[in-house]
Amino acid sequence: MGDYLDSLRLLTTLADARLLPAHGPVGPSVHTRVGELLDHHDDRLAQALAVLGDRTLAAYTVAQELGWTRRQLPFADLGAFNQMLAVNETAAHLDVLVARGRVARTETEGVLRYTAAVMS
Repeated sequence: MGDYLDSLRLLTTLADARLLPAHGPVGPSVHTRVGELLDHHDDRLAQALAVLGDRTLAAYTVAQELGWTRRQLPFADLGAFNQMLAVNETAAHLDVLVARGRVARTETEGVLRYTAAVMS
């Protein structure tokens, strides 16, 4: 996820161009779409951090407390496959927060758990 976000930021250093996606509508600006994607992931990072609060949680538990899809569906309303995707996406966002020093990760009995870092 961190490499993906870095690659999006890199696109903003190039000349803007018309967006010709593999799916979805053609758009007038790659930079505009990249900005939307970066904003979305910044929001998800902030939401994951807020869910952690002062608790130590597994990605599964964090995912259960987030809203999903544009309609902000509860985790329990997702099918099993989409729940798996949600947990993996949540873990990826939490790992970005670990890389940025905002979250600490520990492993206990094979389960990764995340705790917000104390910022001074």
